[in-house]
Amino acid sequence: MELKRCIGGCVTPFLIAFLFDVLGLILVFVGIFANVRIGDRFYGDFLIYSGSLIIFFSLAFWLMWYVGNVQVSEDDEGGLKKSSSIVQLARKLSESQYQQFIYTFKVNLNVFFMWRTYVYLYEHQDLKLGYDHCNRF
Repeated sequence: MELKRCIGGCVTPFLIAFLFDVLGLILVFVGIFANVRIGDRFYGDFLIYSGSLIIFFSLAFWLMWYVGNVQVSEDDEGGLKKSSSIVQLARKLSESQYQQFIYTFKVNLNVFFMWRTYVYLYEHQDLKLGYDHCNRF
């Protein structure tokens, strides 16, 4: 019970982050101190870079663990009320930004797939391209 109190309520991100850190450190130290060779190739640099990337990815799990353990009280008297104009403005701005992001993403995805289809058809000679077709894009 004492261990759970120290770790908090989010045990899974904590364990994954801890395992990523341990695995990353092991790979970094093996890459630095061991003479890892297969044939004539030296793989120490690969292990150092792989270990560093794994440690970097563990930061995401540490962040999830930390955010999951933040305690927020619902009836905070010192904070902003839900009906506050600042809260409504922030909510409206974030929703419009999100809608704009989704729209831009969908448009770019659509253009990408149209272009991939165009290139595929061109490569397979099912579409004869002329100068007038290039002006559409």
